[in-house]
Order: sequence, then C-alpha cells, then structure tokens
Amino acid sequence: MARNYGISMLFFFLFALLFPQRKKRPYLLAFVLFFLANTNVHSTIFVCFLTLFWIYDTVSFDKKSTIEVTDYKQLVVPLFIVFLGVSIAILTVIPDDNSIVMPEFSISISGIFNALGQSIIHPGYPFNEIFPGLPPVIRDLLIWILAAGLLIRPLAAVLLLGGAIVLGGFFSIGYSGVLRHQGIFFIYVLTFYWIIFRDTRLKGDLASLKIRIFHIVLYGVIPFVLCIHLVGSYKYIVRDVTQEMSSSKSFGQFIQNHEQYRDAIIMGEPDIRLESLPYYVDNRIFVPRINRYKNYIKLVRENKQVLSLGELLVIATSLKEKENKPVLIALGHFGLSDQGPPFIRTEQYGKKFTWSLLELKEFKENTVKVAEFKQDVKNERYEVYLLK
Repeated sequence: MARNYGISMLFFFLFALLFPQRKKRPYLLAFVLFFLANTNVHSTIFVCFLTLFWIYDTVSFDKKSTIEVTDYKQLVVPLFIVFLGVSIAILTVIPDDNSIVMPEFSISISGIFNALGQSIIHPGYPFNEIFPGLPPVIRDLLIWILAAGLLIRPLAAVLLLGGAIVLGGFFSIGYSGVLRHQGIFFIYVLTFYWIIFRDTRLKGDLASLKIRIFHIVLYGVIPFVLCIHLVGSYKYIVRDVTQEMSSSKSFGQFIQNHEQYRDAIIMGEPDIRLESLPYYVDNRIFVPRINRYKNYIKLVRENKQVLSLGELLVIATSLKEKENKPVLIALGHFGLSDQGPPFIRTEQYGKKFTWSLLELKEFKENTVKVAEFKQDVKNERYEVYLLK
C-alpha cells in the first residue's frame, strides 16, 4: 500500500537532514527535491513550498552577515534543477485528451477558488485518515495548532498552513485523499519541525513565548497525533496479519501447483485486477480491452471503455488457436446469471462490461471454472475459467 509514498518519506527526511548544509551542498539538496517532486503529485505540491522556504531562509539568514555575489549565484543552478524536477513531474501527471483518470469536464477557475476557500475555512476537513476519530472541528483546530507551533519561524508556519490548504483543495478538485495521500501531509509537518528543531539560531532565548509554543507542540501535540496513529493503525495491522489483501499470490501458487497452466495465457476482466500477478508468476497476460500483451494497465481511451462477454470469448478463442496455449480467464464479475436486465456492470473510471443471455450461455458452454479467489479484502478477486 505504501508504494511511491514511502519513497516520498525518504526524500522528505533527507531534505530535513541536509537542510543545515544547504550552503555547502546546495546541489545535493536540489537533487533531493528533484526526486521528491517525481514520487507523486502530492509531494510535487510540497516541493514548491519547501523551495520557497529554502530561498527565503538562505537570503534572510545571509542578510545578517556579509555575503558575496557568488553565493547568490550558487543558488541559480540548484534552483533550476528543482524547477526542472517539478516541471517533469507536472508533464508526467497532467491528464491529456487521451486520459480517462479525470472526468472530461475541465476544472474551472471558480471551482479552484471554491475548493481553496473551503479548505481555508476547514483546513482539517480532508484529513480524516491521519487524524482518525477526531471530529472535523477538532481536525481544523489541530492544523492551526501545528502551524502555530512554527510561529518561531513565521514563514514555516505560513507554508505549513498553505500546504494543508492547497492539498485539501487538490483533494476536492482532483480526487479525494486516502491514508497514503494524507500521510504525505503529516510527513511534511514532521519535516518542518525537524528543520526548525535543528536550527541553531533558536537555541538562545528559551523563555520566548514562541519557543515555548514550539516545544509544547513538538513534545505534546505531535506525540498525541502519533498515539492517535497507533490506535488507528490497529485495525490495519490486524487486517494485514489475518486477511488476504490480494488474490494474486494465491492465483500464482495455483498456477505453480498445476503444471498444465505454467505456460497458460491469462486474460483478466476487469483487467486492472491482474496488475500484481506478474510479481508471482511469469505467465503472459493478454489485455482484451487493448488487444495485446501487457503487464500493466494504462488509463487511456485506447483501453476500450465497453467490453462484452461475447467479445471476451472471441478474443480468448482466437488467442488459443493462434498461440496453441491454454487460456485462463480471470473474471471479476460475479453472479452474472443472477442479474436481470440491463446486463451491464460499471467499473472504476467508467469502464463498462456487458453481456446477453446468449453470450452467457456460450461462455458457459466453452469454458470450465477451475478455481476461484474471493477472499481478499480489496478488489483483486476473481473466478478463473479455462477455455475448452
């Protein structure tokens, strides 16, 4: 489940670790942000805020001492590296006309302002997964408290709050964030507190109110949040230990245990449910919606939006005749015989699967069910049919 979001945490913490050496190793810091921006779009957002903090902190710090012009020039190329990383990330993820990830309607300026406005009023509302069990008003208050703890460095407080607002707005106009997406914000919070904690300029006046607030949040509020995480993680830990998260491992073992299937061609519908299968077996996977072999699914329009059971059977039959190999069909649409008209199922991103009574009859006559995998708690479950 962590996927690339776990890699984000690595680069966030590397940034915090290297930040005190920003004048000696600006290129190293720049490449950390370059790679962080390309882990996921949420981190790309935060890279922009961290870069602002880096620029301002360097300039404001140097105002207190003599600085040569060459020192400013040393920032130009590192900042260009960061800019390049952010640009590549945006070009990578921005949906084009061929994408089916985002709805067809374009995002309006008014929609963006409305989303940001709601996020300003309720900055904690979108973060129900990293603050589990807390009502929305308490989550709002918690965001403000986390920002207040950084008032010792006002820009850090503004950027933390700004990060919460922008990410919350993104959740509204893009797609809502679940645990792994929201968790990036908490890592962003920890990164700022790590940087400020190690700032030697703050070791002076320990009696300062702002320093007291910083310590209260660092040693009181953040441990409180971590305790909430411990309690909230219990159900996930129990689920991981006691239940199957995907059928792919079991399906892979089934293939390994049956020699006649080790060179079988595998087809899946919905196709996305077989994406993790190549981690367990080397069988070729044929994607019927794009009519070619592929180990992963691209969410583009060439990936056929509507597929019928009859088409699926025709493609499987053609494959068997052409390749002279067994064909296994992993069908994730259960209970087709029990459903009345209209004979249609809608999957993620608007993909549709249809069938008729005649197509269902022909499918049953030409296939035999050899296994079923329905125990996982997510969506990688299916019945496996062998084409006769």
